[in-house]
Amino acid sequence: MPDGHPLLRGERLFRELLDASPDAMVITDRSGRIEVVNRQAVTMFGYTAEELAGSPVEELVPEGPTAVQPTAEESGRELEARRKDGTTFPCEVSLSPLVSDDAPLVIATIRDITKRHQLEEQFQQAQKLEAIGRLAGGIAHDFNNRLTAILGYADMALAQLNPSHPLWRDLQEIKTAAHRSSTLTRQLLAFSRRQVLRVEAVSLNDVVRQTDRLLERVIGEQITRELKLDEAVPAIKADTGQLEQILTNLAVNAKDAMPDGGCLTIETHAADMTRHHPDARPGMADGPYAVLSVTDSGHGMTRTVRDKIFEPFYTTKAPGEGTGLGLASVYGIVKQLKGHVGVSSEPGRGSTFRLYFPATDEAVPAVRPSVPEAAAVGRERVLLVEDESGLRSLVFTILTRHGYRVIEADTAEAGLQLARRSDQPFDLILTDVVLPGLSGIEMVKTLQPLRATNVLYMTGYSDLVIEGRGPAESDPLIVKPFSAQELLRTVRNVLDGAA
Repeated sequence: MPDGHPLLRGERLFRELLDASPDAMVITDRSGRIEVVNRQAVTMFGYTAEELAGSPVEELVPEGPTAVQPTAEESGRELEARRKDGTTFPCEVSLSPLVSDDAPLVIATIRDITKRHQLEEQFQQAQKLEAIGRLAGGIAHDFNNRLTAILGYADMALAQLNPSHPLWRDLQEIKTAAHRSSTLTRQLLAFSRRQVLRVEAVSLNDVVRQTDRLLERVIGEQITRELKLDEAVPAIKADTGQLEQILTNLAVNAKDAMPDGGCLTIETHAADMTRHHPDARPGMADGPYAVLSVTDSGHGMTRTVRDKIFEPFYTTKAPGEGTGLGLASVYGIVKQLKGHVGVSSEPGRGSTFRLYFPATDEAVPAVRPSVPEAAAVGRERVLLVEDESGLRSLVFTILTRHGYRVIEADTAEAGLQLARRSDQPFDLILTDVVLPGLSGIEMVKTLQPLRATNVLYMTGYSDLVIEGRGPAESDPLIVKPFSAQELLRTVRNVLDGAA
């Protein structure tokens, strides 16, 4: 360090104290000329101590002249600092006068607050995403009820028409629009981590192989696909349908990055993660993970784009060509499964998405055969509890047309009265999770001594499910919106003990 001021000459202890500070310490005279800097200032700004000696403090903090004239102790002012290479970063400057017999000095403590700003931005982003998620969830419950009614009535109308009928195509368009709307809702809920997932032990390799059969239609023949699957990859707890959605969304994203063709590589491998692992992410628990990597040979991304790709509705596509929810839903699903997402990309060098899923020791269950369409009929007694009149009427009509004897109620309290007054137990309770007053879950618990042998819950979205206060994982659940065929198959599976 230069010894330009008499007060500082030979004061070795003072120098050592300066160098021990984790912040940059810059001592200036009253005119703002630098007298002394500590070791952290040299590291932070990229200058040598000799280069800084005698330089104006504006070299380090361009707005400095107004800040280095304290009449009393001043602290906590946020400014922009500039390194030797011209790059800038946010800093917090605290100023204190240093009284001297020779000449007054000012000590400036400069703290790099880049990480603090990043944490604040992440917190604000998390709050924004939480608000979006709660809004999406609140809308989804009612919206999915209406979509279920639209899909169900369209299905029943189509079943009564010949494909040559003039209304056939119109009804198909209604179904298509409803399916697209339901996809949008699912993406919003997936992004906000409020989608109802039915997780079980699954083989990541099996899901990749099954989904790969569909990807050719998604990405086209001009993009080659390569699978590199590690047979030692552990099982994970996940919803198979959501894993397929992840792979499809990443494949579509890769296709857009390779308009002239290229290569899409999907890999799996096992990883034993610790905080010292090069791929470790903040918040990751130590232990075994299954890793899914999706790599494209496309045009890559700048850092600016890479930092925003998981934000909802952010897209680099032209208006009308994308919603900006594909990667947002990928992020939401992975986080809801307690996993982590990493991205590496550079312009002209393609992109790699790495998804880390905690491993499980549970065995992967055997595939259960589904009920044939023709067998999805019955004569059983069903207690239907649903507060949305249009949806309740639809489910009642579908089930009664297929032989079931249905008694309906619009609240859990009304369902309790019907069950208690019934001479014989119902074969199935089919109830919405969210109801005015008592929930469907509370109704079923209350009916425990009288309850039917079987219960099937319906939901489009529920905080009870997300927060772990909903149906148990072993309880059958049908997620809205659903088609008439899906309802009949699920009811039959539950009654036959296959669900």
